[in-house]
Amino acid sequence: MMIRNTNIKIGHSLFKLLPPKILVVSLAGLLFGNIACSNVFLPTPYIPMGYYDCIEVNPGQLVDLYFNTQETTPWEKSLVEGAYNSKVFIFKDTIVDSQTLRDSDKGWIWVDIVRCKVINQHYLNYFKAGDHIDIVGINKGYSEDGEPGLIFQDCVVMEAGTIKLPLEADGGLIFYGY
Repeated sequence: MMIRNTNIKIGHSLFKLLPPKILVVSLAGLLFGNIACSNVFLPTPYIPMGYYDCIEVNPGQLVDLYFNTQETTPWEKSLVEGAYNSKVFIFKDTIVDSQTLRDSDKGWIWVDIVRCKVINQHYLNYFKAGDHIDIVGINKGYSEDGEPGLIFQDCVVMEAGTIKLPLEADGGLIFYGY
């Protein structure tokens, strides 16, 4: 039995099978398709372990606890600070607007009159007005730099719904590692 030399050039035969216009359009779609998409894939950010037990709160409600319309005595102020400072809170499904990102170049993001220092600052470049985000961070209480509002530290910003926080009691196990 004789075996013939059948060196088939796959690329050359593929080019013959597909009309050149289809090939060009397909390659252009592969190369430039991601640029045209409005959504950018952001990997899930690292969330510190203590953040999974955060408290979901509306930013306006938290601000009202600190800045109510009644006169606040120093004693009442210390009660509020003792109850809510150093706690981890999450603001869910916050809509980004022009005020939200006004200090993003400095690593801060605003929600109502809450200023959050973001640890994954590079994510801020991907959000624009109209996007929905979740912000989780540690409440540090009243701003001490003369700017009215509250300060949050070590905040993580992510697309809304990326991670289900706070973790439910029967939420399963979390394993860290690669």
